[in-house]
Amino acid sequence: MNKFIETIRQYSATLKLIAADSVWRFKKQSIFILLAGFLGTSFQLLTIGLAIYYAHALEKGGIVKLLGYEFQARTSIVLLFLLGTGVFLFLLLSAWLIYFSKTKTIALMRKYEEFCAKRIFSLFGSSIKVWTPPNQSFIDDRTISRLVRIDSRNNSRAMGILLVTVVPAITLLVSVCTLFYTNISLTCLMIVFFGIASFFQYKINIVGVRNSTRMDNYVRGSALEYNQIIQRQKGISIPLSKNESWFEKEIFSSGKIKQYIDAYAGRLKVLETSHLVSNILFAITIFVLLLIMGSRIIFKADNWSSLIVYLIALRFLLVNLRQFRK
Repeated sequence: MNKFIETIRQYSATLKLIAADSVWRFKKQSIFILLAGFLGTSFQLLTIGLAIYYAHALEKGGIVKLLGYEFQARTSIVLLFLLGTGVFLFLLLSAWLIYFSKTKTIALMRKYEEFCAKRIFSLFGSSIKVWTPPNQSFIDDRTISRLVRIDSRNNSRAMGILLVTVVPAITLLVSVCTLFYTNISLTCLMIVFFGIASFFQYKINIVGVRNSTRMDNYVRGSALEYNQIIQRQKGISIPLSKNESWFEKEIFSSGKIKQYIDAYAGRLKVLETSHLVSNILFAITIFVLLLIMGSRIIFKADNWSSLIVYLIALRFLLVNLRQFRK
């Protein structure tokens, strides 16, 4: 347990360092990106709010006041057209704002990567002494190349992750609060389902990590076997049928090549298994939701508006949880 806590502390310290060096360094661009993403999500919520408002007006059959005019909710085609146009325009604006936020994030990631590379080169060519871990030297070509190409790219990716996850985190928090406000007992039950699914997802991720490790272990051996096959094929000329039979028996049924391909296929299968668990969870969630809230609606303990709000909040919760997994 102490080791786990220490690992979390190390990750937190690293993230704080990267955030201070990247997001805070380009704070104006970062705030602009976050604002655009937040507005894009807000317009989505606004369109959903309009849809809920219109559905509620249809349910009651009352008068709707809009732009200084009064419309009969159940019979007015003009009201339907105006609300539909508003939803359409808000969704277009939302899509553009989210696209703008994502593209500007990519541009800022590139700018920060270039900044990191320039900083390494500047230090490399200066008289400043740079601390390095034991058995490493800042004047070593391989070290400089790794810092410029790999570490700079990883830092820019970390910056992108920080920027991309802020808006989903806020949306996730709002979704959870909405779910609890709408129906506390049902939301607690949903949390139990999510906890069970998270356990299976953890097991699936462990399998994925093992397959990735196996790929790393077998990649060099499989490359060596491929080279040996190439050299063998250069010196022979036999019928195609014998060649195919030899490949089927000797190459892809045993050896490092088969082990590498098995690990690769296993890693791809993990992703689909994860999707299967998510879809099963979604099916169970919708079934329980309709069963409980539908019964409450039938017995007049609740209304259809609450069901719609709960479904929308649940949808945003699942979408943003998937965003975090990515």
